[in-house]
Amino acid sequence: MLSLRKNSNEKKICFAILVHNKRESIRDLIDNIRYFCPNSDIVLYNGGDDPNLCKDLEYPVCPMSKKLSYGFLTSFMLDVMEWLEEINYDYDYLISLDSDVLFAREGFEDFIFHAMKNSEYMGVDMRVPKESWYPGVLFRKERELWRSLFKEDPFLKAFNVGQVFGRRFIQTLLRCEQLELVKNNLKKTKCFAIEEIVFVNMAKLLGFEPKSYPKETSISIRYRPHYSYRSFIHFMNENPHCFLFHPVNRRSKDEVRWTIRNLMNKKRASDQRNWEKYIDGLMLDTEKIRRPPYFNRRKLGKSEWFEFVAPLKEGGLGHWRQNNDERGLHWFGPKVFDREKFGAVAMIHSRFNVLELVARKGEQLVHYWRDEQFGSEEWIEQASFANGTKGLVSFIESSRGNFEVVAPLSGGGLGHWWRNNDAPGQPWSGPVVFGQEQVNWVSLIQSKSGNLIAITESNGMLKYYRRDDHKSWSWEGPFS
Repeated sequence: MLSLRKNSNEKKICFAILVHNKRESIRDLIDNIRYFCPNSDIVLYNGGDDPNLCKDLEYPVCPMSKKLSYGFLTSFMLDVMEWLEEINYDYDYLISLDSDVLFAREGFEDFIFHAMKNSEYMGVDMRVPKESWYPGVLFRKERELWRSLFKEDPFLKAFNVGQVFGRRFIQTLLRCEQLELVKNNLKKTKCFAIEEIVFVNMAKLLGFEPKSYPKETSISIRYRPHYSYRSFIHFMNENPHCFLFHPVNRRSKDEVRWTIRNLMNKKRASDQRNWEKYIDGLMLDTEKIRRPPYFNRRKLGKSEWFEFVAPLKEGGLGHWRQNNDERGLHWFGPKVFDREKFGAVAMIHSRFNVLELVARKGEQLVHYWRDEQFGSEEWIEQASFANGTKGLVSFIESSRGNFEVVAPLSGGGLGHWWRNNDAPGQPWSGPVVFGQEQVNWVSLIQSKSGNLIAITESNGMLKYYRRDDHKSWSWEGPFS
């Protein structure tokens, strides 16, 4: 999917994403970029061994893609650079991303345009490395191999994720007489993470002064460890100029991935123009939709389906679905059910292999499930199980198999309800009330340790409550 410049003075970013497996995380990242960097383009490089990994993802895949080994990724960006020049692709800045990154805040595009105004190369933590830096130790052992290119010592380094290449630097690099030597050396090198050395030093060699990301922006881009929900919330609260987070575990139910996905849904829902613009981008009719939709992806057989449910202006709930593995990406729906006015909805694909949703009808919460046996596909309403709620509800299935729901309460604080799916009759229980602040949304996740975590926002700061699932079963917090 290629976007066009709105005017000739507008600068253009193209993200090059290296992928190798986990198709669902690729879709996650694409959706994430589309939301937080809506004016940028995306191209993919398949560095794995599945030739169909990027099939029907709607974005161009570099035809020079090949299987790459961890730590030897330089050819990824060189291949993308040469390919984009060959097809005369229209962009100003090319940015390298791995599939284990996610954006969590708006503003990255404007940051790049400002930071790169008079520059052609920028990297995270760009500097002369310490003597003990492991790739540098290996690189010094190959000094004879690289001496004819990089005569100066000390050399520079920059973290691979987030490297920004200006178009002028790329064109100069691809036309320089040293390019063949670079390629030949890359075939011979055994230096781990050589991509963190070659590009920044080639920029310097070709007369472009490399620069480093500002510390307040790059601090959230690191090698290890993977983010936990606590470290992510801390970084978001303490570093307002952080946009991009690395590394984020690529498991679909990772606590940080889940949190960022829910934050995106909250941001979409908080501004009608915001979610209407997103729906318009899916080529659907926003005139029918009354309140923010809830999105879900799931596997059905060998196919991946993208589905959403939304309250409708004329009453009831509408369900749309799309087979992401079919050409044309046709939307089916809406399948309309119930006829009352709804304020919010949340949906999951449960272990019973059916869609389940919780919707707010006035101040009540109602549970529905979709009968997908024998082709009936009817939505079936269960009894209301909660009163006195408002705002956006959050609904998950815990690792214990229970349905867990948290919602803001009209009188302040939060309420927690749960359904024991192994008990006779599958009864709903609750609420357990916790917190006192007036909030309009909550994001419920389950941490790696098994505790339920409820994330809210107050005065622009993220806060979280934690349920002690191993001892007291009580809610604690808020923490920030």
